[in-house]
Amino acid sequence: MAYADGSSSTPNFPAPWQNSPNIVFIGGGSPLNAGAIRLDNLTGAPLVIDNVSVDLTRPGPVFNLWGSFTIPAQGSAILTQTQPGNFDTSAFPIVATCGGTPAPGDTRIPQIAVTIGGVAQTFADAAHVLDTGGFDFGNCRGNESMQWRPIGTTGIANAAGRLTLSPASTSASGGNPVTLTAQWTDAANQALSNATVNFQVLSGPNAGLTSQNITDAQGNAALTYTSSAQGGDVVQASVANASGASVSSNQVTVAWQSAACGPGTPPAGPGTSLIYLGASTAEFSDTVPLAALLTDSNGTPLTGRSLTFTLGSQSFSAVTDATGVARATGTGGNPGTVTLTVAFAGDGVQPAAQISQSIVIGLEETQILYTGKTLLGTAAPQTVSARLIDPIDQTPIANRTLTFQVGSVSATAITDANGNATTSITLTANETSGPNFLKIAFAGDTQYKPALRSIPVTIFLSTSFVIWAVTRAD
Repeated sequence: MAYADGSSSTPNFPAPWQNSPNIVFIGGGSPLNAGAIRLDNLTGAPLVIDNVSVDLTRPGPVFNLWGSFTIPAQGSAILTQTQPGNFDTSAFPIVATCGGTPAPGDTRIPQIAVTIGGVAQTFADAAHVLDTGGFDFGNCRGNESMQWRPIGTTGIANAAGRLTLSPASTSASGGNPVTLTAQWTDAANQALSNATVNFQVLSGPNAGLTSQNITDAQGNAALTYTSSAQGGDVVQASVANASGASVSSNQVTVAWQSAACGPGTPPAGPGTSLIYLGASTAEFSDTVPLAALLTDSNGTPLTGRSLTFTLGSQSFSAVTDATGVARATGTGGNPGTVTLTVAFAGDGVQPAAQISQSIVIGLEETQILYTGKTLLGTAAPQTVSARLIDPIDQTPIANRTLTFQVGSVSATAITDANGNATTSITLTANETSGPNFLKIAFAGDTQYKPALRSIPVTIFLSTSFVIWAVTRAD
């Protein structure tokens, strides 16, 4: 089970998705705001599905959208909306309060019926993933996306998957290959197959090296490579999703050491090498992981030495660990390029060394949370409100203009210190009664990326009327 919300970029969007290998995808339409069902065929032969239907077990529709289809051997089928709004399973709440939970014993649990060979089997979404906890998650917290998880295991508290790269550090010499393994797991920490994993060497002698692999049944994808150059690589894996975001793994260090000296080869003279291993990009106001490898002229890590990191006006000191790596954390300033300097002052054994690295600071991600009502009348002003935040740490973004629009009618408001913007919008009789969309937009600026959110609303035509009172004389 999962929930797919394409209104904004989010790492929680389910992956694999459409166009992933060995996936049958049945869905379409934009904007995307819908529940999602994934059926895995673990057998070695194709599997014919007669029908799939979803009953939320409350007033509202029973969804039966996908007909009959075949899942390839060791493949999956993904079922979601086939046109905008026709599988918006979060739009039928059973809990009135945002963040509330269904009462104990409440039987209104989404039921998924899967028919194979004429025999139907029903599965209960006891974790309330399809109906996002029993309330309209998007109206309370913004993007509703939730990564895959087996039915009945974990609910909205666990929205994201996880990508882990191992081992944390390793070393090799000469042309000996090194293998790193990325594991992609879902919100319940179960392996996810058929997902595309991207590998990149961020810095070091092989900086810029990229590779791609597909996760197997254990959720694993491997990178194997060699290096003829000495130094330390920093490698990271990532899984991109259809919302335009990605999930990144931890960074690992690969120390490429020089080969042993052959007979008659004199030892290298004294020398010190500094190689930058940290991030070369960051976003405005976010943290910047900094790291550097300190070795002698033979490539042997130098431990217990103090390095100084200077990032713009920020300065940090850190001591090298057993692998010769020192780490510090800076903060990204205004978007642009800033110079980082890493320095080793030298000691009685090793001479001083210094390197410089350009860090590119990009625009910060933004997300819009709608906090207003979804039933809007015409003729009279209707209050609408939203909140602008940093989606990573939920920090509010103040003093930015949000635009609210339904059809051709729009209004603007500026966010306050808590990121909240409130205004009123007056709809005319030209707006058709019934389902519609309220679009909320932030245009972006020199520090923040733009954001757009589409909220399903219902428009009703206001009618003016007069109540007449009649007094009868007896």
